[in-house]
Parts: sequence; structure tokens; C-alpha cells
Amino acid sequence: MTKQASRAAVSPVSSRHPFDDEPRSVLVRVAGTEADRRLVREAGRYVAGTGGRLVVLSVTSSREFAERREARLGAGLPGYTLGEAEAGARRLARRVGREALAPLGIDYVAVGAVGREASRVLDAAREHDCGHLFLAEPERSGLRSLVAGSVVETIARGFDGLVTVLREDDRRGTGRATVG
Repeated sequence: MTKQASRAAVSPVSSRHPFDDEPRSVLVRVAGTEADRRLVREAGRYVAGTGGRLVVLSVTSSREFAERREARLGAGLPGYTLGEAEAGARRLARRVGREALAPLGIDYVAVGAVGREASRVLDAAREHDCGHLFLAEPERSGLRSLVAGSVVETIARGFDGLVTVLREDDRRGTGRATVG
């Protein structure tokens, strides 16, 4: 008796998470926190194993940009330009990427942006054709979570791909990652 090999078709359950054989770029948002290097290192390992390109993004908020510009003008210094703010954010992304990835020998692209954080992250993900985001979010009190909402939640709802979130526990200095 001859057995026939069984056949199966694999297809994504949801179009929100397009799984295919093509390597996807990964975007990591850094914010100048202790979690940044760990998050970038994990994203770098993921990219090394799956292919694709790693994009490290730092965003300066519109409010922070305006405050720095006003402080410079108030001190009689030349104005603070959008280009300078983007370059400063890019320097932070480059520094964190270098510190986290140099020992692993992983290449990355450093990007700086200014504006609403959720919008800038989603724009950069589209611009760099990213299918996966790595984000860090500090643990917050229950009341603050209810009142303020979460930038990470806003980004995850607006992103059409995988999102890995490192939630930091401020009391113990430990973190846990969740994929959603």
C-alpha cells in the first residue's frame, strides 16, 4: 500500500499581519530611556535572523521643539530650526544604535523626526516599508493610564503589522515583552 503525502495550504488568518517569505524591515522607536539599548539589541537580533533592514527612530515632540526654540530666542541665541531638531533626534538614534548593535555587527538606519510621536512613528514605518515595530513603554499608574491613554496603544492600533512592546517595571528595573 502506497501512502500519499498530505497537502496543506497556509494563509494568514488576518490581513493585519501579512506573513510571507519576504524579509520585512523593522522599526525601533527610541526615547532616550534605559530600555532603548535592550530594545534595539533585541530588534537587531530579530532582523539578523529574519532578514530585512533595521530602522532606529527618535522623535522630538512638537512641544519639546517649541520649548527649545523659545529658550534659545529668550537667551538671545539664533533660532532653533526644524532641521536642527531632526538632526539632534537622528544623533540620539545613531548613538543608541551604535551602543546596542556594534558588538553584534548589525547595520541599521538612524532616523530623526519632529512632531506628534504616534504620527511620526507610523509615517516612518510606512516610508521604510516596515512590517514590525519594537516599542518600549514605561509602566504607569492605573489612573494615569486611564486619563492619558498610551502612545504605544495609539501606534499599535494604527499599524498594519506586528508590534513588540517592552513594558518596563519602574520599581524593579525589569521589563517584559509582549507581541500583539
